[in-house]
Amino acid sequence: MNISVIGLGKLGSPMAAIFASKGHRVIGVDVDQSKVDAINQGKAPVDETGLQELMDSLLTRTLLTATTDIHQAIIDTDITFVVTATPSNEDGSYSIEYVLKACNEIAEVLIDKNYHPIVITSTVLPGQTHEIIKHIENRCGRRNGFGFNVYYNPEFIALGSVIHDFKNPDMLLIGNDNPEFGQTLLEIYHSVCENNPTICTMNIVNAELTKIALNSYVTTKISYANMLRRLCEKIPGANVDIVTDALGCDSRIGKKYLKGAVSYGGPCFPRDNRALSFVAEKVEVYAPFPKITHEYNEHIIQHAGWLTWMNGDSAMVVGLSYKPETVITEESFGIKLQEELNSLGLPNKGWDSDVIILALPKLLFKSLDSFKDKVVIDCWRAYPLLESVCRKYIPLGVGRKQ
Repeated sequence: MNISVIGLGKLGSPMAAIFASKGHRVIGVDVDQSKVDAINQGKAPVDETGLQELMDSLLTRTLLTATTDIHQAIIDTDITFVVTATPSNEDGSYSIEYVLKACNEIAEVLIDKNYHPIVITSTVLPGQTHEIIKHIENRCGRRNGFGFNVYYNPEFIALGSVIHDFKNPDMLLIGNDNPEFGQTLLEIYHSVCENNPTICTMNIVNAELTKIALNSYVTTKISYANMLRRLCEKIPGANVDIVTDALGCDSRIGKKYLKGAVSYGGPCFPRDNRALSFVAEKVEVYAPFPKITHEYNEHIIQHAGWLTWMNGDSAMVVGLSYKPETVITEESFGIKLQEELNSLGLPNKGWDSDVIILALPKLLFKSLDSFKDKVVIDCWRAYPLLESVCRKYIPLGVGRKQ
């Protein structure tokens, strides 16, 4: 199949490469010439685990090309995925400015093209896909379902594991107001998915709400586990790992994201949680959970700052990305803890600091000698060997016996 992917960012580039690796002919589109040049030179335009290797494995370079010309890309392909940014506004809503710009170009082609499916992969709020559809209809003079069909099909991926997550989704979420259409999109996913995901098809507004509700629910689960972590620290003999492992055995709960440790961060969870609050306020529904979850997330950062302040006059945070195996630091616990420590007046002296905070569960150290005479706060309880080396070892989530 001939596929165009508009937006060659952190998700769009891996998507384009995955489609090409399955034998589809893919044209990537971006306004950033450097990303276009990188794709055409066979180089990964973004830093993502396995992306360069995937591009190197393509049987022919012509399977994946890139351009800045949206118009020609639409003409030359059978289906288009729109994966442009939808940045958050101050009130928690999402801007669809870049999606609309892309759809302007698509609409111009639709005036003359017989039929073209459009897949909105960018995360939007309930009602925004219909705004996009109306925008396209007004530009091309045709109705959704007659000459084109718009799907809302967000992905549930994590940076650092985009390629694996895209090939092995728990579910495919497809919003479509015209149920008679959709075979083309399903055929693409049948060729891409290496597992057997649940396919959830529904109308567009339900899909929009499901996307942000799912991520917001995960933030609630993370915060609940962090609440248990704090409780365990105050109860002698308690251990949050033992408690959450047992809770996760119940099929109503499950083990994923039930690990009492640090605040959630990254480019998706915080903003989708805020977005659900925005939607609730807009429709005048009392929905306190997203706000409470956000407040507790901030508390976890503040508590880590207080604990550090209680144990030394200077501190160093090791692990600034929001999760292992990615360089993304957006709203990460490590960065936010640094800001909290700065507000408390604790200088960062590198390894000369009194307190070392290990903010990620996967860190590599050449030698343990650097931890001698230090207070080590192990946020994930991942480095118990340090207890025999450092001056004081504090594994979060463990209640010390009196």
